[in-house]
Amino acid sequence: RQWLVGSCEITNWLTYSGTQRVGSLYPIRQRRVYFRLWNAALRGFLAVPDHVEDMKAGRVVVSEPQAGGSCVWYYEDGLLKNQVAPTMSLQVIGPPSTGSKAVLWAESRLPRQTWSISESGHICSQMFEGRILDVKGGRGYDRDHAVLWELAEDRASQIWTVHVL
Repeated sequence: RQWLVGSCEITNWLTYSGTQRVGSLYPIRQRRVYFRLWNAALRGFLAVPDHVEDMKAGRVVVSEPQAGGSCVWYYEDGLLKNQVAPTMSLQVIGPPSTGSKAVLWAESRLPRQTWSISESGHICSQMFEGRILDVKGGRGYDRDHAVLWELAEDRASQIWTVHVL
């Protein structure tokens, strides 16, 4: 028999599996999957500026499709990372209130903020319950910035489509 076990702690394998003998335990490494996050309501991809790796923090915005890796993301240990800045991950700056900006920040920042993507297309914060990734909107200079928001059925900008590359 073969078992595929998720990332969890199993304190008693014999009770968990119901078997008395273990042949071998070998972790299977998954290949990294690259994807783009498309926001149909705003007709743009979640992206970061080029050369973001040289900055302490990088803006995360919705922009039109462009060449390069600035709108190519991957998921690693619960962190959302961008291909052009592999040492940074998606983080929320400031208090976890409605409208707090999401940025790319160095992984050394603690606590590390993890994310999940629901089947409905919401990118959910694991740290701040009930908060999801949205786009600020409005008429200001930062209208295309990614922000933390409460789930709202009337905000189509909260729904993302994952385009696997």
